[in-house]
Amino acid sequence: MTEDFPKDHIHHRGIFWAWHQVRINGTTVQDQWVNRDSFWTVLDARIDSDAASAALALRVVWESPRFTDGRGQRRPFVEERSVTRVHRAEAAIRKIDFHQRLTALVDGVEIGGSEDAKGYGGFSYRIVMPSDIRFAGAQGVVLPAENAVASSPWMDVSGSYETSGKSGLTVLTHPTTTGFPQPWILRARGSMQNAVYPGRPPVPIPRDRPVILRYRMVLHRGELGQAEIERLQAEYAGERIEE
Repeated sequence: MTEDFPKDHIHHRGIFWAWHQVRINGTTVQDQWVNRDSFWTVLDARIDSDAASAALALRVVWESPRFTDGRGQRRPFVEERSVTRVHRAEAAIRKIDFHQRLTALVDGVEIGGSEDAKGYGGFSYRIVMPSDIRFAGAQGVVLPAENAVASSPWMDVSGSYETSGKSGLTVLTHPTTTGFPQPWILRARGSMQNAVYPGRPPVPIPRDRPVILRYRMVLHRGELGQAEIERLQAEYAGERIEE
């Protein structure tokens, strides 16, 4: 259902998280959205699995040639810890968890979305979009707009896919996520979908209090009704989250 590096937006990935504005003490050091001055060094990678799921845990630092030490070497300024966990399929659904934890390693780090009214940035996913694509949130059917639409703990995207008929995916947001519930950037043609954090104005990443982003993607064959999605959201909200 996802697209990597599509021709209309070569910088989009199937599932990704990135920010246009990455600043230190007011100076721009990265534009992660288009991979400008953006380096991610993996310090540790761990895989674990059991009968119910498999996970990849990463410890990564953000670096930029625009932020260096006295020797001109790139200096790490954010530590990102992430866990991506794929759960065993259950009948017509499969759950995939994406948990990120961002901690500043130096003072003055800020992140922000695009520098326009859209303000897109954060957890994003680029999906194939059938002609009958339909969006639904906690308040019912949602119509995509140029800018972010109202906040919702979850967002479902469904439509007709040639190989499987009606299918879709729902993104649930854990209530411990910074900025919960978040607004959404939605597109019915040729672009990504985005759980917006923090929006256009940059916000700090404190050294003593990490930014937490936690989402569960539910892939589903057939359509999911609102009551079932609400049940899945409540189930996810009640789970203890691995750090």
